[in-house]
Amino acid sequence: IPSALHPTTYFWTADMNVEIFPYLSEHCVHGMPVLPCAAYIELCLAAATEICGPQRFSIEDIELKKVLFFPKGITQILQVIMTQEVDARKMTLHFFSTQAGQEKQAPVWTLHASATVLREEEAARKEEIAHPTPDQIQREWTLEMEGEPYYQGLRARGIQHGPLFQGVTHVWRRPGEVMAHLTIPSGVANTSRGYQIHPALLDSSLQGITPFLPEEREGEAYVPVAVERVKFHRRPEPAGTLWTHAIMRTEADSAQSTLEGDIILLNEQGQVLLEVLGCRLQSLESGTPDFMRERLNQLLYTIEWERQARNERGEK
Repeated sequence: IPSALHPTTYFWTADMNVEIFPYLSEHCVHGMPVLPCAAYIELCLAAATEICGPQRFSIEDIELKKVLFFPKGITQILQVIMTQEVDARKMTLHFFSTQAGQEKQAPVWTLHASATVLREEEAARKEEIAHPTPDQIQREWTLEMEGEPYYQGLRARGIQHGPLFQGVTHVWRRPGEVMAHLTIPSGVANTSRGYQIHPALLDSSLQGITPFLPEEREGEAYVPVAVERVKFHRRPEPAGTLWTHAIMRTEADSAQSTLEGDIILLNEQGQVLLEVLGCRLQSLESGTPDFMRERLNQLLYTIEWERQARNERGEK
């Protein structure tokens, strides 16, 4: 909806909980449902497509500032705001939330993420990256693991994916690169209409970077905190099979708490569908679930102080 006072500002608002969007319950960090990075990317794509037109844009400088939890029985109101910058080619996206059901008090809005939309006069050009064919991968690369042990490894790090998010079936690897084969779960294929790329499928693609996580820190959860640039080229076919090609920029080791790489989603014919460039992951370090919640809320993202209504009666 364009603003009545500021025609170059647009708003989108939606109620979100695990009942309205069941896929949210299948993406958890240490048992806590959270909005995945992939959902922010999809929201960026949807907003930019509506305002700029299909493929006439790129997304830059996605920053995840504060995690968005979905506690049982709680509905979060998500508001996405797109604002025109002084440079007519640029628009800024901000993602806010507030808890529903606060009719008797002024809502407290929390900023969760931001991004920049860059208008393009023509379809965004693909990066000059050579992608191996499926035959090359299976003939020349090393099969690292299959889907079941792959997701067991992520669960050991505190990242729990439900069936909708378990798109990876096989992982091949060579120095500095990973190729993962993806299938689209029926629950994703049947609900893909209305999305540029379903968040669960997009998350499966982003998982291609996780084989680079350091074995020395096998108990630590790593989560995305920033993306340098996203280029969207075309939607995947709902019944198709896909590949994700991950290329490391900086490898993580026992002394590092971050790693960064490029992730490219391809179809079975080798056509590039989506490029997620400069995806940066950060470690939460090991600890108890309560410590994890604190880390997710405070240390991982920017600390933000929020004004709360004073309890006049006090606590007993």
